[in-house]
Amino acid sequence: MTSQADQAGGGNIFIKGNGRFYLVNSTISARAQGEQPHHKGGNLQIEHPRFLIIDNSQLLANAYAGNGGYINIVAEQFIRSSGSVLNVSS
Repeated sequence: MTSQADQAGGGNIFIKGNGRFYLVNSTISARAQGEQPHHKGGNLQIEHPRFLIIDNSQLLANAYAGNGGYINIVAEQFIRSSGSVLNVSS
């Protein structure tokens, strides 16, 4: 799953649900590639699954010039395999 704003702000991903959210060999990437400081975005937010399990997967959030590039996870249980990557940058 990818959201990308080229030369602008935005590119945010918001996932909300209950139960189990299980990623296997997957990538979720949020990116704002604007070149100005007001080009905010590139954020990934996952809220309220009972279990968030990532197995050999990537969660990526990036803001090139503006504020952003964060990952916010709110889950009862968060399980990550050693082969999984969480990467943020701004």
